[in-house]
This record gives sequence, structure tokens and C-alpha cells, in this order.
Amino acid sequence: MNILYVGVDIAQASFDGVAWCKRAPRQVEHYANATAGYHQFGERIETLRKAEGAEAVHLIVEPTAGYQTGLLLFAYRRGWKVTQVNPLQVRRWAQSAGKRAKTDVQDALMLAEYGERTQPPPQEEVAAELQALDLLLRRQQDVKELLQGERNRLFNLQHYPHLPDSVRQSLQRTIEQLGQELSQLEEDIETFLKRHTHLDDEQRLLRSIRGVGANSAPPSPCPLASFPRHYCWQRYGETTGRLSWSRSGALSKRVFRSSPLLHLQEGRQDG
Repeated sequence: MNILYVGVDIAQASFDGVAWCKRAPRQVEHYANATAGYHQFGERIETLRKAEGAEAVHLIVEPTAGYQTGLLLFAYRRGWKVTQVNPLQVRRWAQSAGKRAKTDVQDALMLAEYGERTQPPPQEEVAAELQALDLLLRRQQDVKELLQGERNRLFNLQHYPHLPDSVRQSLQRTIEQLGQELSQLEEDIETFLKRHTHLDDEQRLLRSIRGVGANSAPPSPCPLASFPRHYCWQRYGETTGRLSWSRSGALSKRVFRSSPLLHLQEGRQDG
């Protein structure tokens, strides 16, 4: 199948695209990271696809703080193939090929060529319930960090001899409110998992891995959109020391292959 590979370097407000046409790059210009920009980009890509006689479009993009979400949803609606690649893997490929990118356009070009040379497998669109769970878990993590930050401030300020009561009380109120919010989010997540039992089943499967329990396991089979597929649990075990990849590899690989949650990923790294 003749495929038009399109590399995109994306930022908060805009993105650059480069198409790889018959082993030669063709810049697709600079667009706003908004609905109007997506449609302009889509029209340009479809024009190139027809001119090149390509049967499909394959979008190659590095995940960038979630800025790519709108464009990816647009691409799926257009019926394009989509791959979010692991930035480290792309950089290693570029180094082995003697390539260096210094600008956004060069980054997009490198991604387009990477797609054409390596032909990475496309990723399916994440189901609606997984997107909802991802947002719940992200919010839970945000509130946890806010709560811990306020607790740390209160602890550190206690050493000040002239700490105003109003400051202490403000921190205590905030800590109480954040604690209530965190408890509510935990209840919401529990309720959500009960409504979607297949997600809860995968959490129990992961906890069956040696060294992973209720406290050490992430709230889902992989910290969603945090670690790439195939090595998320290896990385998690390395950073926490709670999971032995060599002893638990067989089961964890089984989880990788069976878990639909892992489609919500930043990229892919083999090995």
C-alpha cells in the first residue's frame, strides 16, 4: 500500500507539518493548533495524498504535554492512521542516521522520514471510557500534588516564630478542602471502575504481578499517557524498586498485549 507519511511538530499554539513524498520531503506549512488550523492542514494533506497517488495517510507525532490531542482526534475522524512515537527512540534513530534537528520544521521532517523508513504500526483511537478514566486519574494526581504541597508549606512555616494565625488557618482550610476533594475523586474513580468492569479486571491482573499491590500499583494498568507501551512496567519497577522485570516479565508482557488501556500511550519502544 502506498502511504503518505506526515510528520508533525506541535506546540501549544501551533504546529508544523512535513509530508514524505516518494522519498522526498514536502513542507505542509505552519498551522494554528485549533479547529480552523486542523481543517486547513487536512485539506492540504488530502491534496498531497491525491497528487502522490497514496491510498492512506499516516500521521507521525511526538506527544507534547497533551497539545497533540485535538489534532489526533481530527486525524482519526478523517480516517488517517496515527502513531505517537517514543521521542527517545526517534532520537536514537536520528543519531544512527547522522541526522540532527534544530528547528520545528526539521523535527517534523525527521518524524516524517522516520515514519517512512521504519513504518511503525498505527495505534487505534482510545475508547471513550478510557479517555474519561485518563482525565479522572490526571485530576486525582493533580490534587494529590496540590495537597502534598500545602502540607509541606504548613510543616515548613511552623518553624517561623512569627507565623500569623491567619496564614496557618488558611493552609489548614486548604488542606482540609483538598483532602475532601481527593476523597471525592477516589470515590468517583471507584464508581467509574465498577461501571466498567473490564477496566477493574485489568487492575486486579496487574496486582497479581509479584511485588505489586494496592499501594505500589498505579491506579490503572499503566499510568495513563505517562509511560510508553511495552516498557511502562519495566520503567515503573526500575523507579520504585517494587517490581522485578526479570521475574515478572512473562506476566507483565501478557498484560501489555492484552490491555486496551495501553493504547493511551505516548509512544512505543521495542525491547
